[in-house]
Amino acid sequence: MGGKYDIKTKIGEGGSGIVYLGQNLNSKQRYAIKTLSTEEENAIKLLDRETQTLKRLNHQNIVKFIEEGYENSHKLVYLVLEYLDGQNIKEYFDSGIDLKTKLDIFLQIIDGISHAHSKNIIHRDIKPDNIKIVDKDEKPVAKILDFGIAIITTTILTNTIRSYHTPLFSAPEQINLEGVSRDSDIYSLGMTFLYLLSSQQSKINFHEQRDKTILYNSAQDTLADCNALSLVNILKKATDKDRENRPKLDEIRKIIANLKEELSEKITVIFSITPQFQ
Repeated sequence: MGGKYDIKTKIGEGGSGIVYLGQNLNSKQRYAIKTLSTEEENAIKLLDRETQTLKRLNHQNIVKFIEEGYENSHKLVYLVLEYLDGQNIKEYFDSGIDLKTKLDIFLQIIDGISHAHSKNIIHRDIKPDNIKIVDKDEKPVAKILDFGIAIITTTILTNTIRSYHTPLFSAPEQINLEGVSRDSDIYSLGMTFLYLLSSQQSKINFHEQRDKTILYNSAQDTLADCNALSLVNILKKATDKDRENRPKLDEIRKIIANLKEELSEKITVIFSITPQFQ
């Protein structure tokens, strides 16, 4: 690929293209290479502004964008990204981690999104599938995938699709093609957090019925013992159909940070009693 990367194997595929594991021929460093099919040889020039902006992102919770190129022999635009050997966030949450760890991961995600928003970059497709968890010094670190890739995909595929997003997690204004903003990312973030806090059955019901009140109720039930109604309420506000009513990222962050601190102050003592002592 591009005379620079040796393609090892396919690691993902979606409506927008195929993702490969590639290795730099010189450094032997591994990368994720996202490919998008297009006959437009000037696609790279069209994307120059977006890709240059993405290269300015430098945050530990955002997957790093390395470079872009056009492979003429296969008519592919390719995007070289940091390769992660991690776990999908849904699978990680389903493995039974404690609430304090979940909240810490939420804060990491918010920090990553805040960094991008400070550079006027909107994700456009925040969802559980676009967040991975990797181990760093035996601690879970959240990594947001595909930051800004949605706008690149939309630009390349303008002849085939009008908007690139995931309806279940996308804001109403995005689905209705009324323009996106930071508030649109906040809606998707709220939906993602509610989804991750919900029970397995509620996730299934949500996919089938496409009713977000299922997530509201399930998250509230899940957090009932933790006095975390404030978290559910702020996430409800984040997923308001009117973007003017949605909170800012700092407001969501404050609620989550306060709840995490409250949990840290509680001490849980676990002990066992022998049958004889009982």
